Amino acid sequence: MTVSRSRLLATLCLLCTLPFTVNAEQSALPTNAEGTLANDTRGPMARTLLDLNTRSKEPVPADLQRLYALANFEPIWTDDSNLNRHGSSLVALLSGARADGLQPQDYGSDELAALKRGFESSARQQNDIDLSVAALRYASDLTYGRLQPDDFDLPGYDRRQMDLPLEIHNRLEANAVQTIRELAPPHRGYAVLREGLHRYQAIEDEGGWPRVEDGPTLRLCDVDAAQRITSLRRRLAIQGYEAGGRADDSAECSDVEAARPSGPSETTRARPQRAVFDAALSSALREFQSDHGIEADGILGPASLAELNRGVAERIQQIEISMDRWRWLPRDLGETYVRVNIPAYELDYVVDGKVREQIEVVVGKPNSPTPLFQDEIEHVVFNPYWNVPRSIATNEILPKLKNDPTYLDRKNMELVVDGETVEPPLDWSKVSRSDFEYRIRQRPGRRNALGRVKLLFPNKYAVYLHDTNHPSAFERTDRALSHGCVRVGEPFALADRIAADELAERGLEVDEVLAGGERHWIRLDEPVPVYLTYATARVTPQRRIEFHQDLYGLDEEMSLKLEQRKPRRFALASIPAG
Repeated sequence: MTVSRSRLLATLCLLCTLPFTVNAEQSALPTNAEGTLANDTRGPMARTLLDLNTRSKEPVPADLQRLYALANFEPIWTDDSNLNRHGSSLVALLSGARADGLQPQDYGSDELAALKRGFESSARQQNDIDLSVAALRYASDLTYGRLQPDDFDLPGYDRRQMDLPLEIHNRLEANAVQTIRELAPPHRGYAVLREGLHRYQAIEDEGGWPRVEDGPTLRLCDVDAAQRITSLRRRLAIQGYEAGGRADDSAECSDVEAARPSGPSETTRARPQRAVFDAALSSALREFQSDHGIEADGILGPASLAELNRGVAERIQQIEISMDRWRWLPRDLGETYVRVNIPAYELDYVVDGKVREQIEVVVGKPNSPTPLFQDEIEHVVFNPYWNVPRSIATNEILPKLKNDPTYLDRKNMELVVDGETVEPPLDWSKVSRSDFEYRIRQRPGRRNALGRVKLLFPNKYAVYLHDTNHPSAFERTDRALSHGCVRVGEPFALADRIAADELAERGLEVDEVLAGGERHWIRLDEPVPVYLTYATARVTPQRRIEFHQDLYGLDEEMSLKLEQRKPRRFALASIPAG
């Protein structure tokens, strides 16, 4: 069988982006004694694959080989000149990819749907391969994400390997192609985002939401143009923030003159209508602000107006990207685990799939970001030392010591060399950053930068969860303030839950441990998984979607990389017109 050059190039372009989840030595194409691909074949399908392999600079991906080996090198999706039931089911599945935040055109859904009209039997093998490529890519995107952590230099994520060809084959055997969608993450956080995505797609399909006109800042009982007040009320309602309909909505502002026309005169008819920014509207705006990382004051100012006027397409993209990052996580997160969502400044302590504690946190500043990775909490330390990172010691503390030699004493700090405390030098002016031979640590106590407890998961970033001696930071809406570690708003409650068994074995309680002032280092019998994640879209308990600022620009970077992915186009041949 021969394949046209244009058709061949189109297929090879698609093949080069397939996942490699099966080792190369597991190649299923027939080989000769030297281990190279043989020219003797098992039928037209194997000959087509061999032809592709011969003409390509890259070998046919092992996943594609394996899928056909499982099918004994028979066509999977096609009969002689039509789609079979598996092919029809696959085309329907790909057409609905938008429901999971994927783009049907990435899988050639329109082109593949054209096969329903039939095709020439000479093109059967090539069309079948196109369908297999689409199925494998869809399964990979749904399982692992459209982009991978490696695309963003995030080595802290463990890539989960699944035998996608076997998963697809098993569903073919069970005549259940549509269940390929079950390869999506099984987590509730993903499922509720998927539901939310449907709502926002429906809003987009219906024309989006109205823009709120520019104008003055509005506080409770202020009066403004009726059109602007109406636009604001409609805008909030579309997103689920009801702001009217009760008899007492304007009771608090009942003495405010809205300056509405009161008679038929030409003067009053020409006067623009006015409306009151009432209590119900202010309350709805406050809920919106809370869900969008804005100070929840119920005042329509520039920041709130900017968030209100972000388009629904931008919100959909945030949801889709957040769904992709769920795909980076293990399918089994553990019965008990800690998940930090950096843009939301929140930590979830999860037991049996349910959030038991939701705690505010402080995360790294944009120039010292909290890294994204997964690990296990192995130790809980009460009354800890703070071992100052060398970068902070030399860049921040050393210059202060040159101006104030008493700085270490005032901050309850000491110098350590080879594990032993030493006296500071007499003249700090002679010490440079390059020959700074000390380690600085802060002694336990209320002034310790880590507070009274830290939760350790050894990692190359030297990042962990800890208390703080600056609790006022939790009064702020923007809490990107640290050098990268995560400060926990309720650290003692979290430590008590995580180390409950170990504390009980020692006959200790958190309060008495803290009061004693001595350092207690507790090793957990069962380490607790911890996931430092980044999702700018998340569903609230009220089933609304929170949208947070792209704190580190990671959504923007991901969006650009998605746009730069190679075009995925199918060039089907020999399809009858009509």
